[in-house]
Amino acid sequence: MKMMEDEIDDAYALSGFMDLVKIVGYISFLISTIACFGMLAMAMYSIQTRIKEIGVRKVLGASPGQIVFTLSKSFLILIGVAVLIGVPVGYFLGDLFISNYAYRIVITPWLLLSGATILSLLGIITISTQTMSAARSNPVNALRAE
Repeated sequence: MKMMEDEIDDAYALSGFMDLVKIVGYISFLISTIACFGMLAMAMYSIQTRIKEIGVRKVLGASPGQIVFTLSKSFLILIGVAVLIGVPVGYFLGDLFISNYAYRIVITPWLLLSGATILSLLGIITISTQTMSAARSNPVNALRAE
C-alpha cells in the first residue's frame, strides 16, 4: 500500500520536476561562473589602465582602503543595479514557474535576498582580489616610466 506522500513524490518525478531543477541548478552555476570571470577581467583591465593613477594616489598618501574603494566603487554600483533588476525578475519568474504545481512554496523576500547576497558577496570577493593586489603594489614600479 502506497502512502499519499509517496504518490505525490512519484507524480513530481514523472513530471520531470527534479530533472528540471537539476538542469536549472547547473545552468545557474555556469552563469555565475561566467559572470565572475567577466567581472574579474573587467577589474583587471580597469586596474591596468589606471595603474599610474594608483601610483600617484599612493605617493600622495592614500591608504590602501581608499584605493580599494576608489577602484571598486563602479563595480559595486553595477552589482547594486544587477540586484535591483534581478530580484523582481527572479520573483516574477519563480512565481510563474511554481504556479503550475498544486503543492508549492511561497517565495519570500528572504529567499530572494539570500541569493542576491550570496551572489553579491561572490562578486565583491572577485573584485577585491584584484583591487587589494593593486593597492599593495609598489608605486615606484608604476611611475618609473614617467
